[in-house]
Amino acid sequence: MTIKPVATSFLTYRGKILILKRSDRVGSYRGSWAGVSGYVEQGEEPLDTALKEVEEETGLKLDRGALLKSGEPLPVYDKVKKVLWLVHPFLFKAPTGRITLDWEHEAYAWIKPAALKNYSTVPRLADALERVKPHTFKLSRILSSYLKEIKDDSTHGSSWLAARAAEILQAASDSSKYSKVDEYIRFLKFYAKKLAEARPSMLAVENAVVYLLGRIIEGYDKALELNALKDLLRRAVSRWLKVKEEAFNECVEHTSHLFEEECKVLTHSYSSTILEALKKAASEKKGIKVYVSESRPRYEGRAMAKELAESGCDVTLITDASIGYFIKDVDVAVVGADTILADGSVVNKIGTYLLALSASKVGVPFYVAAETIKIGVRTLFAKPVLEERSPAEVFKDFSNLKVRNIYFDVTPADLVTKIVCEHGLIEASRAFGYAAEALKLAYFP
Repeated sequence: MTIKPVATSFLTYRGKILILKRSDRVGSYRGSWAGVSGYVEQGEEPLDTALKEVEEETGLKLDRGALLKSGEPLPVYDKVKKVLWLVHPFLFKAPTGRITLDWEHEAYAWIKPAALKNYSTVPRLADALERVKPHTFKLSRILSSYLKEIKDDSTHGSSWLAARAAEILQAASDSSKYSKVDEYIRFLKFYAKKLAEARPSMLAVENAVVYLLGRIIEGYDKALELNALKDLLRRAVSRWLKVKEEAFNECVEHTSHLFEEECKVLTHSYSSTILEALKKAASEKKGIKVYVSESRPRYEGRAMAKELAESGCDVTLITDASIGYFIKDVDVAVVGADTILADGSVVNKIGTYLLALSASKVGVPFYVAAETIKIGVRTLFAKPVLEERSPAEVFKDFSNLKVRNIYFDVTPADLVTKIVCEHGLIEASRAFGYAAEALKLAYFP
């Protein structure tokens, strides 16, 4: 996959924005309307590219003081050209409405932002504009509470939260009071982005949202009416949840095959996949013994150990600090994942990296069990975000003491023996291919 970063600038003057019609002499999107755009060369800052292109394409020499806002990069995948454009959007205040076009454009227009929909533009120009001149919506109490539910949840894993986010997106669609299709789509993009941003370390949530939004946009591009679009999303959510459940069950089945009779297993934190796989294996094979580290500060491992014990498993709860002591006596180490990066690295509850290092040191295989929905599409073009929570979860009396509570760490791909997913055991390096395929169906708001 080719990834090309570009800087796209919008100039604003007296309440209007500038758009430019690309000439027949350019290499791509001839005749389409665009902002001021240019490739970001290797080692160049996008803002520097933006200022350079503004001067070349409009004749206006701006400095950084003219910058009103810079937006989060927008990934735009062109299915025809098979290129991922990583658009860095900027909004500048123009000193005048008079510009001088260069050879790249044949016409220009100052328009109200709402009028952009009337022009044939380069892909996703309106979404790039939204990054610097957003259309905001007032959310109802229930829709706001849904976002808080996802953001504050410290009990469930990313797979469960992804399913919940899918249900919430459907609920937002069903409860929408907007009667015009364009306004409904803008609202759904707005809310989808809020959902996707709620748990930045659990990219399965974002994966679910951008996949489902992609299905809605396909219907929108086909000019479906409002009720048809809402029905389309309901069907898409239903299908996605069914496929996700099937993938989970297949992942459990494959994971259970890791555990032979008399096998000793060490796992960290709480994983529904590992839980069900161990319960299944223990019911079918004799002598399986499980060590579960408690996973401070929320002690998810305690809940994991309790559920295993209640199911009849031979389980021992251990402290996180004793992983290095017990690892030499086990046959296999296995964990779930909150996110798998495109390079095969694994984001999971803090302490996973130390378990992987310990396993590598003594030659114990280290497996990661997770459905491919947990492979973060965003990590094709951006670094992962590791959430940090309240210091009070670690130590409450810290008035004169600095306390850090990082929730997740990153385990490098070279420490992962295999990823166990719905397709069986795969090399960590194959994560890139799965992420690239998912990107083609995704629509990032």
